[in-house]
Amino acid sequence: MASVPSEADIALARELFDKWDNGSGTSKSELERQTWGDGSSHGRRFDRFVRTYLGVETSRPSRQSDRIADLEAQVRALGVQPVGTAEIEWQVHLQQARASCLEALRVWNDPSSAFRTGAFALLFVTAWNSLALALLQREGKEWRHVDELGQPILSRGQEQSLSTGELVGLALGDC
Repeated sequence: MASVPSEADIALARELFDKWDNGSGTSKSELERQTWGDGSSHGRRFDRFVRTYLGVETSRPSRQSDRIADLEAQVRALGVQPVGTAEIEWQVHLQQARASCLEALRVWNDPSSAFRTGAFALLFVTAWNSLALALLQREGKEWRHVDELGQPILSRGQEQSLSTGELVGLALGDC
């Protein structure tokens, strides 16, 4: 396919799309056999050709793909990263917030725990910090100290985060 669409390619794409008739007409594989002499791509060449020259999407995600996406969302909602998927930074912070909050409650409810109040406070502040980071990152808002050019300020090679109070104020507004 040429980088600049020719009138012939656009006309062929319209003709193929019309013959396909939203799945009610000739099958994509048959149209590929008739047009290019090869139906071995099982409609994918047709999909690419029509999408490229007409801008029309002719394939739908399968029910299985939708179900997998739903299951991955459920696993993330439980605070676990599905195996084999890319971590999304704000979701990692949300998982850390959840884990820190639950650990704070476990410590607080354990009467035999030493330094219960201090451990609870530290874990709960960590939870608020992670929650605020997750909310700001999800919304694409800045969570770091930046210079006048908008570049993150580094300390020992690491980006400097705003304080927990500043993060919570930015993420949740003035509560």
